[in-house]
Amino acid sequence: MKKRIIFILMFVIIVGIIYFRPTTEWTQCSKCGVQQIERGIARRVIPSWSVYEFDEFGTYAEWKQLHPGENCSHDFRKVKHKTPATTLKELHQAED
Repeated sequence: MKKRIIFILMFVIIVGIIYFRPTTEWTQCSKCGVQQIERGIARRVIPSWSVYEFDEFGTYAEWKQLHPGENCSHDFRKVKHKTPATTLKELHQAED
């Protein structure tokens, strides 16, 4: 009986840890290079923990020079590599 209670308690704790673990999803716009890092807990995004980042010296700056006065209709895709693209050329090579 005591072992059964310990087993059930351990099972509930493990399931709780798996369910409530923090999550991070890192995406980058395939057009202009803006990065979005969404963080959350229990599969819910928490906006105050999330980051929406414009790279004023890299991909976004290049895109703004090529498209002055335009706003990008972002097409976010998951970042599959360890570092995001820092130039538009790298960004489009990463898609291939």
